[in-house]
Amino acid sequence: MREHGDAPEDEQEIQTVPEDEPVSPDSESFDSDSGMRRIEVGSVFCSECGTQNGASATICHSCGRLLDPLAQAQRSTAPVRKLHGVVVATVTGISVGAVLLAWMTGLSMHLEVADVMRVEGERLVRVEVLTSNADLSQVFGLALAFGLAGLVASIVFAGRYLREVVLGATAGVFAQFVLWLFMARAAGGHLRSDLWIAGDGFVLRGPAPILLTQLLLLMLFTAILFAFAGWIAQEQITGKATCVQCHSRYSLRPRPPVRCPKCDAEQDRDGVQWPWVMLVALGCSIAFALVVVFLREPLGFALECHGQMSKGCIDARGDSSFTIFVTAMTSRDFTFWAVDQWRYLGVTAPLMLGAPLLLTFLVKRGSRASAGALVPINWLLATFVVMIALGDLGGSDAGFIFLMRMQVLALFSWGAVGVVGVLIGDKLRYRKGSAYLDEIDDD
Repeated sequence: MREHGDAPEDEQEIQTVPEDEPVSPDSESFDSDSGMRRIEVGSVFCSECGTQNGASATICHSCGRLLDPLAQAQRSTAPVRKLHGVVVATVTGISVGAVLLAWMTGLSMHLEVADVMRVEGERLVRVEVLTSNADLSQVFGLALAFGLAGLVASIVFAGRYLREVVLGATAGVFAQFVLWLFMARAAGGHLRSDLWIAGDGFVLRGPAPILLTQLLLLMLFTAILFAFAGWIAQEQITGKATCVQCHSRYSLRPRPPVRCPKCDAEQDRDGVQWPWVMLVALGCSIAFALVVVFLREPLGFALECHGQMSKGCIDARGDSSFTIFVTAMTSRDFTFWAVDQWRYLGVTAPLMLGAPLLLTFLVKRGSRASAGALVPINWLLATFVVMIALGDLGGSDAGFIFLMRMQVLALFSWGAVGVVGVLIGDKLRYRKGSAYLDEIDDD
């Protein structure tokens, strides 16, 4: 029996909740009889984890993601993130300190001025050039110090502070440039002249602005590469990353969030992914160096001939496709180089095609922009490798001019095949269905 005015037993009372009143997840909104959760008016569901939150909640109580419906509008007007000054100071201190320490202890390259005789027309002319007697550790040792600066920043601060690493390394690069300028002026020369670097087993010769700029860029790229390697290693080991906006740690598992759960700042930037570009450029440069150093004679594009000449050297003397440069001559013997520039371009073209093609599959966002930026960087690093590997050939004026002309031709040919690699990789990504992010960016 039921009293007058009571609701029937088979009827359930429906409670209405105002939209402005928060609903606790622990309230009696779960129907134990039906095993289903009733959706109350005024509740908000998290788009990241699907948890039901109260209407007045600003962040998800489960994963911490912002629930503000105006977050998308705020992102477009959000201020540019501030630089992490401690990271900049750390990288600057290590790189500048390494430059000064190497200069004072003689562990870096020192510049001097020497007079050399050159033939201009039918007469000898005395010319002042910059010289440096340095081994490989003195020439490239500072690049490792810059790499150490980037690695320390990645380990200590655990965030992908790319701009901070670049600024700090740039300060070190500027300090090294000032020291070179000071050494050249103190010796009575200037940085506009030629530079001869002679070491054990190698000779590097060319205009000082070109050679020194390549060394400075190598220092900067090494800092970025080591920092990126440190970030990847730490994230894979710890399973956590640091937001560069609010400097808070968040989990990367089971899958990395696109935005920071605390401040909602985007973590994966569009455009050129410079860390990936530098990593692929380093791998491509190593492969290119192995080809030029160890496979140049088997592939037949550069032959160094002296003493008992091989069959290839004998054939090269009568082949019009080879250019011959005599680098040493005695009363009994002579040494010469035979270089086929077109075969050199053809042999190395597949490497310049494959590098941007590979990069399009390594990055999810900005694959086309990243692969396009890789093409000129590969050329710059390959030119630096050629000037070292074929340094004996570049010891003469004619040989150096020939190498530079060959690299100018490589700029156009490698650039063409690099663009083809970008287009092929982009096409394959669309067929695979992994290029939707680039399509969204274009829209």
